[in-house]
Amino acid sequence: MEIEESLKPSRFPLLVGQYTGDLALGYDILSFASEEARDQFTSNQNWDLNLVER
Repeated sequence: MEIEESLKPSRFPLLVGQYTGDLALGYDILSFASEEARDQFTSNQNWDLNLVER
C-alpha cells in the first residue's frame, strides 16, 4: 500500500484481498485515481469497476 500512495500522480489504494467466494475480485489491492473515486466505489453496492485504475 505504501508504494501505491508514494506514486506520482498519487494512487488511492483499497484492500480487497479479504473477500472470498462470489465476492472475490482476484486481487489484493485496487487503486483509484482519486480519493473520491475510491469512496464512490466503496459506497456503491454494485462495485463499479470503471472507477478502478489498476
